[in-house]
Amino acid sequence: MILCEEVYIYFHCASKGKKLDMIAQNSNACFEADCSYKTIEAENACDWSAEFESVIGDGKITILEEETQKVGALDTLMKRYGFPGKPHYIPSALAAVTVLQIRVTSMTGKRKMENI
Repeated sequence: MILCEEVYIYFHCASKGKKLDMIAQNSNACFEADCSYKTIEAENACDWSAEFESVIGDGKITILEEETQKVGALDTLMKRYGFPGKPHYIPSALAAVTVLQIRVTSMTGKRKMENI
């Protein structure tokens, strides 16, 4: 396991709902992500497999309340998905969105590749 000090994950959601109700009760989080997934077919069902890379980790969720924090996190997301320049947010939309931050406290990864 790798201990992390400065890794953050940002996401957003509506301002009401089950997710936020659960976070209010317990701010612990676990996350998992996969990439490079490829199914490896075989003649027999039990011989099927997959190539993949994955990461799993733990952290603490914080709801970003201050507008500057929300904008900074949303800018990070927009940049990640290729938005050029500085995004402009409609004030009513910004007020309606909840932005969350997971401060990663630990994570580990796994890779299974046939050709590596």
